[in-house]
Amino acid sequence: MILETLTLVYQTVTQPLPLIAIPPLDIVGALRLSVALRQIRAILAGTSANKGRPIENELARNIWTNWTVVWGGETILCALLAQTPSFLLSPTYPLLFLLGEVLVYWCPPPPAPSLPTELPLSVLDAFTRVGLLTSLALGPVTAHPVPEVAQSPIALVLASTLLANGGFFLVSSASMLSSQGWKPATPNELKAWGWTAVDVWSAGLVTSTFAIMTRVQPWWSGVHDLLFRFYSWLVFDSTVASDPPKLNTDEARSICLVILMVLFAARAVWNHGSPFIKTLGAS
Repeated sequence: MILETLTLVYQTVTQPLPLIAIPPLDIVGALRLSVALRQIRAILAGTSANKGRPIENELARNIWTNWTVVWGGETILCALLAQTPSFLLSPTYPLLFLLGEVLVYWCPPPPAPSLPTELPLSVLDAFTRVGLLTSLALGPVTAHPVPEVAQSPIALVLASTLLANGGFFLVSSASMLSSQGWKPATPNELKAWGWTAVDVWSAGLVTSTFAIMTRVQPWWSGVHDLLFRFYSWLVFDSTVASDPPKLNTDEARSICLVILMVLFAARAVWNHGSPFIKTLGAS
């Protein structure tokens, strides 16, 4: 019942709107990204997000940073796979994220991230991320004309990791969110314990889970069969079973959506729970 509800909700919010032909989830996701980037700029500038716009908050630079976050990873992936990035095929989404950045730039400063805001937004983050780590990550690899690439599990995990984290990796490498100007820097992912960031390892985890459930490649199909036999032995004390069940795309995506909700909610509690609890205690 829960999976069916999540599937229905996801299909509804990803249905393109009339006239503009853009799903409402993508519109909200673009605004969410622009707000998050502005909050990060305020934090890096050493100011509160509600004290005014950070120093040297130039709109053109913000737009390029936004585009780098969104398409930086895809650009690297397409270069590896000899494919054309999506932003070169249609101007729709570059314009969408540009308008989102312009709107957020001229709006009043958003509040600093906190548990009461980030915890509900973790659900939105899960919805905006699940499509990227499932169908969108699989497409460039499984449809590749070279069979060795199309059937490579490593290529699949690398694709999802690049799509989810490649843009932020480039932004961190150039300090593009710093109010002091762009300059080379060590990406956050390569700093001490940077690999523990949820966004870094959740991409490969969710894509692998989706690939196992849908048996999208021979290697993942073998893992699926192995896990099913182990489950049969553990529960029924027998390794002899019928053909392992294969979930359809909607069911598998809904399960991945639940996983992302839990992970992002845990991230919000980990990052903002302690300050929020201290605030409650002080009041």
